[in-house]
Amino acid sequence: MHRLIPAAPRCRFAIDQGIEMGRPSRIEVEVTRTGDTIGVRIGGRCAISGEGTMYI
Repeated sequence: MHRLIPAAPRCRFAIDQGIEMGRPSRIEVEVTRTGDTIGVRIGGRCAISGEGTMYI
């Protein structure tokens, strides 16, 4: 594990991107952990460019 997210049942953070190219945006992220299940929710002004399932 990279330990980029605190080992807590729920964690929220924001990702700022596109600033250098003049198209700034902010993506809100929430990660929840319940037992062996990890859920990820994203929000903000964004478009889905792909979807799938990750097996860790």
